[in-house]
Amino acid sequence: MFYEPLIYNERGPWIIKGKRIMLNLSGGDILGLASSNDFTKTFFQFLEKFDLFFYPHFKYDGQTLKVSLDTLCELKGHRKAILFKDTHTLFNLLISHLLKKGYTLLFDEQFELAKILPVRNFTNQVQIFPHDFFSNIKTHLDTHPDNKLAVFVQTVYPLSSQLLPVSELIEISKDERIIIVVFESWADGLLGEGGEGIKSLTNTLPQNWVITGTFAHLLPFSASYVVSSESFSEIFESDLREHSFNPGPSEFQAGITLWFVRFLNSEKSPLRKLNDNANYLRYELAARGFKVLGDFTPLIPILIGERDKAEEFYNALLENKIFTNLLNYPLVPLGKSKILLIPSVLHSKEDLDIALIRMEKVAKSLDII
Repeated sequence: MFYEPLIYNERGPWIIKGKRIMLNLSGGDILGLASSNDFTKTFFQFLEKFDLFFYPHFKYDGQTLKVSLDTLCELKGHRKAILFKDTHTLFNLLISHLLKKGYTLLFDEQFELAKILPVRNFTNQVQIFPHDFFSNIKTHLDTHPDNKLAVFVQTVYPLSSQLLPVSELIEISKDERIIIVVFESWADGLLGEGGEGIKSLTNTLPQNWVITGTFAHLLPFSASYVVSSESFSEIFESDLREHSFNPGPSEFQAGITLWFVRFLNSEKSPLRKLNDNANYLRYELAARGFKVLGDFTPLIPILIGERDKAEEFYNALLENKIFTNLLNYPLVPLGKSKILLIPSVLHSKEDLDIALIRMEKVAKSLDII
């Protein structure tokens, strides 16, 4: 029987590229919200009728959510949260605050936002340490006993699906001179049964941890946030009052962010379906001999190795109408090239089986498996 794919939009499980219909495993509408008639109808009704930055409420299922423009309490179930209109604004202000307080900034070399503006202007206070080599931090403390350090890391390292080494960082953060800044990145909204991100990795966050995140990869737009202890939030908010512009989100953005957090923890949450799809694809790929890396997240990296071989595999998959992500140097180290798969809740088992059959055939023809 001929299988007819469902094409939702350019971000759906099947997409049209050029004149070809292709199975999309490159990411997109991961939770299916952009393809949900109920969600898009509600969202775009308000977007069309009201100015985005002045509409005071967000309504969903007949409920009106009104929140403070700048601050939410216990966003995602822990600590005080400050919202910002976008990720770059958040990091620019956070980094400026830490530099002004005399902190030296240590960035993991794969940190996605290590090149943002304030960092370039304070090179004497900024250092990059080798990816996942946290002993460098202790060495720095031993050799610079008077320094205060802000260490920037990610829950899921860029494009690798490696989770945060929580126990190591908790041990490091026992030093009162250290602040750990964690960008939840792709784990945010996806990791854990309720999409709680880093909270699913540790029940108790140390007082000197600052969690940042955004839902931009899951929603049509998103505010970003800083979650921290009360004492850090108060000092940071006091510093923000000195800025002449308003770094906060609209209440529309704040409202939809709050709704999204509640939605991920409701009975309607699509996370179980997403995890089922990711686990099925991950297990079946490994059973066929692929070198599947990481665990627990919908990001599924397959280690290929040499960049030429990875590019050849990627192009061969395109010829077989499978659209994936190619991770080559300098995104990843030499010899560590990968193909990254990101299924969504919209993929059926038939979709995933088609991908597995075609990927296995291509990989065998290239001596990858």
